[in-house]
Amino acid sequence: MTSDGLPGLAGDVGARVRDYQLIAQRVRRAVVEPWRLRVTGTQGISPTGGKYDLFLATLPARSGNARFRVLINGGTHGDEPGGTEAVVAFLENDPTSRWPDVEFSVLPCTNPWGFEHNRRHGPANRDLNRTFQRATPQTPEVGAIKRGLQGRRFDMFLDCHEDEIGRAH
Repeated sequence: MTSDGLPGLAGDVGARVRDYQLIAQRVRRAVVEPWRLRVTGTQGISPTGGKYDLFLATLPARSGNARFRVLINGGTHGDEPGGTEAVVAFLENDPTSRWPDVEFSVLPCTNPWGFEHNRRHGPANRDLNRTFQRATPQTPEVGAIKRGLQGRRFDMFLDCHEDEIGRAH
């Protein structure tokens, strides 16, 4: 354990570096009728003792006839905040006006605990990107996301990551 009560990882102090609640507020403001926002599950323990909400936004095709269905994901790796920021900005800029025949399903941040603590992995020290084939008890957030998407089919999947030149994982 680190001094702030987080599981310790080698070379990592576990300090909270970003506020996921600000992301959650932006998502809630951006997703307005006829768009739908639901919480598919939760992850980890927040500094206030609660859990982080995992959001799924559904943006029906503005034309009423979806010719394409696109899944957009951000924030799988918490130390890559650019993915989450890009996906939230996408929601804030009404993509259905630009692409009226596309239905979007959007996961703004699949690893909010990692986002706040600048950790690649989730709270159980698992790389969520490597566990989507099979969720485990250590990755309940993956199971919640898969249940939220169950039965949906997509023409395209856009998974937003970021990388720094020369940064090793």
